[in-house]
Amino acid sequence: MVRVCQLHGQLGLLMSVLRMQSQKDLFMKHHNTADGRIKVWLGIRQIMNSTDRLLTETRDTAKELETGIHMHIAEIPYENQLIVETRGVDNGTVTYLEKIKFLQNNLLAAHTVWVNEKEIDCLAKAGVKVSHCPAAAMRMLGFSPIKEMLSAGVCVSLGTDGAPSNNRMSIVDEMYLASLINKGREVFSTGTTNPTALPAETILRMATINGAKSALWDKEIGSLEVGKKADIVVINPSSWSMMPIHDCFCAPRLIPRDMCHFTSNKYKHFQPCLLHEN
Repeated sequence: MVRVCQLHGQLGLLMSVLRMQSQKDLFMKHHNTADGRIKVWLGIRQIMNSTDRLLTETRDTAKELETGIHMHIAEIPYENQLIVETRGVDNGTVTYLEKIKFLQNNLLAAHTVWVNEKEIDCLAKAGVKVSHCPAAAMRMLGFSPIKEMLSAGVCVSLGTDGAPSNNRMSIVDEMYLASLINKGREVFSTGTTNPTALPAETILRMATINGAKSALWDKEIGSLEVGKKADIVVINPSSWSMMPIHDCFCAPRLIPRDMCHFTSNKYKHFQPCLLHEN
């Protein structure tokens, strides 16, 4: 992928310039392989080391290939400060990406922490999907305005970020953390407690159908519907970590031992992918 490193006011060393055609070749070779389970997207690390040419060519190539783009957006305050100083906009990354028409419904924006109300509206209107990474947020990034995004109509799913920013790669853990930190954020943003700020039902939706929508895969997976692929997680309600169960949505924290994940293969038979015997 074409990339130029720009380091705080001076051009860094030019990295190897890979033709966009090579990305297309990789897409044609690997996309939809493994019975359709492997999907190939284009990736932008972040705006601070991406030129306008890289952004626009990536946008156009993704549209041509009918695939998605993953990019870390509005991750830290310095990112927005740098974009205001160098790209001629009055806010930050989202404002600039909207200006160059990069915001589209095939874009998955990781983190998206430091955004204002106007930028949230831009995300919603463009159909951009947001991946909320609670563990990474707790570690170093800050807390995304998830409640406000959902209210504006933004599709928000859950992510883990990379291992150096998390030390775990469990979406179940992210469900648990998302529920807690967004209730805590409510105290600081409104001055009052609100235990329903991000209810368990919403968290479950973020982890399932919203995850499928974010992956541009919701026509096949993400919910149990006639015609969709069977992708089922079965939970053992008798485990000690699940007790007591007054509401299945609000049950105590899960551990991997409580779960069994099934998926259907090309022969339409269920195969256990993760099974822990009690």
